[in-house]
Order: sequence, then structure tokens, then C-alpha cells
Amino acid sequence: MLSVTEAINRLKPLLNVVVGATAISVEGRQAVVLADRDTANKTEEALKARFLAPGQKLIEQRLLNRVELGDTQVGPQYVFTDISEAVDRLLQGARRPPHMW
Repeated sequence: MLSVTEAINRLKPLLNVVVGATAISVEGRQAVVLADRDTANKTEEALKARFLAPGQKLIEQRLLNRVELGDTQVGPQYVFTDISEAVDRLLQGARRPPHMW
């Protein structure tokens, strides 16, 4: 039995491996990809919370940019697993698709 990473390394020369994931797009551009919709939702909430003034409720807050979640498939190396790192990437305003990172 091989780990996912070992299997990918062995198969990489033979095929292109992609995994199902959830992308957060900002103004129509894929900015960050997370392993699943739940993690993407938590990332979006953490991002919104960064813009809240003390005492504000998250429900009332709106981001200036249009943020959307969508299903996608990417190479496993492009999937963020850490919410804090994903939020940092979103705050950087990444303008390149994940395959360019």
C-alpha cells in the first residue's frame, strides 16, 4: 500500500493527477482552493472576520469584492489545508490561477 504522495510521485510521469476540491473565487477569478466546501466556508468566514470592527456582527459585514465558492479539480499540491494560510493568500489578492503559483 502506498500513501497518496508516494502514489502521485510514481504516477506523475504517466498521468496528470487531480483531486476534487472547493475553490474560493474573488471577482470571478479562482484565488484559493481548499479540500472541501466546509473548509472553504470556514475560510470565507475567517476572511470576513478580518474586516469586522470590534462589536460588529459577521452577518452585517459585506466584502468589497464578490466572493464565491465553487467545485473544481486541481493538482493536490494546489490545495490549501490551513485556513489561516488560505486567508492570507486571499488577502494578498492573488490574481493568478492556482496552476501558476
